[in-house]
Amino acid sequence: SGSVAIGHAFRAVALAECDVAFATGHESSLSPPLFAMYRDANLLSREREDPRRAITPYSGASANAFGEGAVTLVLESRAHAEARGAPILADG
Repeated sequence: SGSVAIGHAFRAVALAECDVAFATGHESSLSPPLFAMYRDANLLSREREDPRRAITPYSGASANAFGEGAVTLVLESRAHAEARGAPILADG
C-alpha cells in the first residue's frame, strides 16, 4: 500500500495537481496464518519478556518480532520547498 501511495503522490506533484502530497502506508502483519508460517519455519523470536531483546541484529540469530507500524512520506514540488527554504533531499 505504501509504494502505491508514494506513486500516486509523486504523480500528483509531478503533474502540478498539488504542491504537497502525503503518502501513507501501514503494516498490519498480525494475522494468524502469517504467525503460523513464521512459527513453523522457526523464524519467530523466542523472547517473550523483553521486546528490546526480541531482535538482536548481528548476533548470528535470525528471528522476527512482529508489530504494526505506519509511515507518512511528504512530497512537495521544488518551488514549494524552495519557497519555504527547505533543503532539496531528492529530485525525481
